[in-house]
Parts: sequence; structure tokens; C-alpha cells
Amino acid sequence: MNAFFRHLAVRLWLTVLIGGSLCLTLLPWWQQIFGLNWLALPAIITMGICYAAAGWIMNRIGSALALRQVNEAAVWERAGMIREAETAFQRSAAFFDSFWLSPFYRRNQTPWLSGALARFHLSQSADTPYARSLVASYLKHYPHDEAVAESWLEGLVAREQCTDLEHETVACLWETLGHHKPIQQLMMQFYLANGRIDFDAQQTYRRVWKEQQPLEKSLLHTLARLLRHESIINPWALQVYLKAYQTGAPEVLDGIAAGLRLVPFGEKSRIDLATARQLVSGLETEKVRELASRFKPVEIEPTRKAPKRIDWPWTPLGLRAFKAAGAFINAAFVQFQKFFTVSQYWCKCLNRRHVIFALGIGGAIGVALLITMSGRWSHESPKPEPSVVKTVPEKPVVLDPFTIQVAAYLKSQDAQRFVDQLTQQKLDAYWTKATSANRTWYQVKVSHFPTRETAQRYGQGLKSKGLIDDFYVANNEPR
Repeated sequence: MNAFFRHLAVRLWLTVLIGGSLCLTLLPWWQQIFGLNWLALPAIITMGICYAAAGWIMNRIGSALALRQVNEAAVWERAGMIREAETAFQRSAAFFDSFWLSPFYRRNQTPWLSGALARFHLSQSADTPYARSLVASYLKHYPHDEAVAESWLEGLVAREQCTDLEHETVACLWETLGHHKPIQQLMMQFYLANGRIDFDAQQTYRRVWKEQQPLEKSLLHTLARLLRHESIINPWALQVYLKAYQTGAPEVLDGIAAGLRLVPFGEKSRIDLATARQLVSGLETEKVRELASRFKPVEIEPTRKAPKRIDWPWTPLGLRAFKAAGAFINAAFVQFQKFFTVSQYWCKCLNRRHVIFALGIGGAIGVALLITMSGRWSHESPKPEPSVVKTVPEKPVVLDPFTIQVAAYLKSQDAQRFVDQLTQQKLDAYWTKATSANRTWYQVKVSHFPTRETAQRYGQGLKSKGLIDDFYVANNEPR
């Protein structure tokens, strides 16, 4: 904002100096052509042309100075003099943020300069907070740069801690470059390194699993261990457990055993369930049940209901009386004004004092009505008399035992956002809170059903329409 005001001040001063000099020089000639009545027209046109020309010249000078420093920085970088190159980049940024460039021209020229700075910092081994925030901000606003995105993700996977800005940038890259296979794999490695199992991470895992078969052995085992640690079991997770077990990860056998008990039988899961049954066929039934016990559905904490709002009995009546009094005063004043505009004499008498007097009288009447009606309502309210209260037996709550879970998030805001999307599709969506493995999940669920088969058919219908990506049948708890 300071650069904008400086640019505007310099531009106006140049317009006044140059345009004023031209106007004073050409004033006698204009007087002979246009005359005194139209003398201001050529002066205004001249000042406008000078203002536009001053902006154009300043933009060209500022961009030329910044481009010269960027080229100088590239020369220093090729020569291996990193400190000098960084100094040149800082000077280019200073020219770019100075008074030379107008806001609109600066906005159009921002991508190439920020892209050059991002490439420079990515090529260096130094990992400073300034460089990390600069590259992340560039990719968040311009996520179409595949080369910078791939190089940035490679460095991001190796870091132990990442900022919120970097997580948001990864989400932006997924929306723009989600079809790019190397970036898909790097995003999967990033989510696995951070132990993320939220909806966005699971969508990344699923897409990579679907489009890049077979996965690397290390990625496959890490994914299977993460799903097992979070006690996730669904048809896709069963496929991951089976593939990891077949490639040398025996610790995921409990996930396979849980799949036999919790994954519903269907056309897509038929072959996987048969394979899982063969793998655990040599184990006893008690052993299989013990292995699958850690994948039991977690107990859902009941959601807290908001306290009911207490409406005092006099409030609606008082508000209605106040609104009615205001409408009456307004209508009366309009009619009063229309009546007296017929005569010029009465129109002159309708001054500010009369208006204030009428408004004061009307306001006093409205306040008096409000107090009277409120007190009358409060005094005339019948007192409770002792009487025999008939107790009505409460009806038993009929609760369907099944529902479908369609997503799980680590933040309640993300769960509420997905619930709002489903509600717009006229679905009975809600979220509940669950705690598992020292983590709190906000699970998004849809509707309730009397049987597991009904829930399965309903979920398949939503999935075929593209409203959800996946689901599984869960136990329904009171909301």
C-alpha cells in the first residue's frame, strides 16, 4: 500500500509539472482556436495524456531495472557466487516493490519474478524460513508450475516438520496437478511421512493405488502400517493389507482377519475376501477373532447439544407493538407531508423543528405503548395453580441400528464443510466425534438404516452418483 501511494504521488507530480508546463506554453494558441469558453477542454485532455504517459514510462523503467538485476543474479549464480546472486535478487525485489510500478502492472509482472526467486531458492541447499515461505506462497498462487512443484515436493518429503502454509500448498497442488504421476507419488510420500489419514490424504492414496500399480515395496508397507495403526478397514484397505502381506509384511495379518469380519461381501470385494479366507484358513477361529478385535468400531462420544434459547413471553408482543408504532408514525408523517405540500405557505412551515417535534411525539407514543403492553402482559400472566399433573409415558425412541460413514477428518471445520456439501444435495448428513489411537477424528455419516443390506445399497447408490468416494457400514449411535 505504501508503494501504491508513492507511485501515485510521483505520477501526479510529474503530471502537474509536465502537463502544467505544456498548458501554460500552449494557452495563447488554444485561446485563438477554442475561445475562452472551451479553454478547459484541451487542458484536461493534455493533463490526462500526461498522466497516462507518466505511468507508462515509470512502469517501463521499473520493469527494466528489475529485469536487469534478475539477469545479473543469473550470471552470478552460474559463476557459483551465491551470495552475490542473492543480493541481486533482493535488489530486483526492491525495484519491483518501489514507486516505479503501478499496482496493476505489478500484479501482471509478479509471476515471472516470484518464479525466478522460487527457482533460485530451490536450487540452493540452504533451508531458511524466508525461502520456504516464499516458495510455498508462489506455488499456492501459481500451482501450474510443474517443475517447481516437483522439486519443492522432493525437498518437502525429507523434512520432519512442515508449516500450515506448506500443507495448504500441497492441497492446492493436488487440485491442479493431481493427474501428474510423479507429483502424485511425491504427495503420497509427503502424507505418509506426516502420518496423515484424513480425507485428502486417503484420496491421494487411492488414486496412486489405482493409477500406479504396482507400488514400490517401501511405499506399500508404509501405507499398510499406517492404515493398520489407525484401525482402518474397508474394501480398499483390505486390498492394501493383502498386497503388503504377500510382499513380506506379516504384521498386517490382523487387518486381513478384520476384513473377513467387517468388509461386506460384494462384486468388487468377492475375490479379495476369498484370498483373505485362504490366508487365515490355517488359523483357529479364536485366533482370527483375536486378530480382528483391534479393528472394532470405536465408541462414539455423544455430541453436545446447544442450550435452548429462552424467549420471554413479553418479548414478541413488545417487538410487534414497537414495529406497529413505528409503521404508524412513518405513514402519518408521509400523509402529513403530502397534505401540506399543496400550499407553498405550509410547505415553508414544514421545517426541521416540526419534523423533530413530530418524531419526538411519535417516539414517546411508541415507547409508552411498548412499556404498557409489556407490563400488561407480565402482570396479567396467570399464576400457576396447584393441580394434579398427568404424567404421559415417554414413547420409546426408535433408532435404526446402522448408518454409513463416508469420510473422517482431523479438524471439525473440514467435517462441517463436507456435511454442508452433502446437505446441499438433500442428504441427511452429520458428523460425530471419535477418539482412536491418541487421535480425535470427526467422522461424517449419512442417514440411518434398519438393516446392513439397506445401508449397503444406499451407499452404493451415492457412490455411483459421484456424491461420495467410498463408504462403509457403521453402527448408528444417538445424536
